[in-house]
Amino acid sequence: TPRRAAAAAAGRPWQDRGLVVGPVLERKAADDFYGTVKGRTHHRKQTLALGRCGLPATYVVEGDLDALQVHADDKERLHREMARLEVEAGFTVHRSPTFEHTVRYLQSLDAALREDLEHETVGDVLERDDVAHYLDVANSLVVREQDWDLRSRFGAFLLHVPGVKDKYVEPILAAYPTFSRLKRALDVHGLEAPLLETVLEPGHRRRVDAQKIAAFFTATDFGPLPGAG
Repeated sequence: TPRRAAAAAAGRPWQDRGLVVGPVLERKAADDFYGTVKGRTHHRKQTLALGRCGLPATYVVEGDLDALQVHADDKERLHREMARLEVEAGFTVHRSPTFEHTVRYLQSLDAALREDLEHETVGDVLERDDVAHYLDVANSLVVREQDWDLRSRFGAFLLHVPGVKDKYVEPILAAYPTFSRLKRALDVHGLEAPLLETVLEPGHRRRVDAQKIAAFFTATDFGPLPGAG
């Protein structure tokens, strides 16, 4: 009967069932991590998906970031992003010098997981907080932008506006959560004293950035923006 089949399944070893246990993992080579972080939008989608999957997330950065042929400010940005993934997103960030080191690290995770679950049945495993069905995890990794609320979509859009830095997005959304509200406010205010100067986080370029953002939203043609470069 179905009831007996379910009871029998609950007593089978967890290895016989399609389960994902332990952390989900994202691996990035150093140059790929740089390109992803620099691109911003894809990186935000990817980390959002990891955060939504319901399991502990491990983010492996493989290679020497300091050996990248990029500007020192970009290297510092990568180190800050790894810190953000740990502190804000709650991920475990692992620095791996080589592919071989990554393999050994993953083998250690696998061995620890197997030892932890060796004598448990699927019924025991399903009651754990760090366990999810594979299909549930796979579905959660698909981030459909059309399902985002308007505020989230506008925040993703802002990342492509000249003058907008990552740290500006949340303060702008807090004051003007939609495109139309920001556009109307800027149209009324004008450019002489940038409206967003009081909204953006303090910094020596805050006024200049506020002017660029205002010019983008109030421009009447599609030519180069004033001060854009």
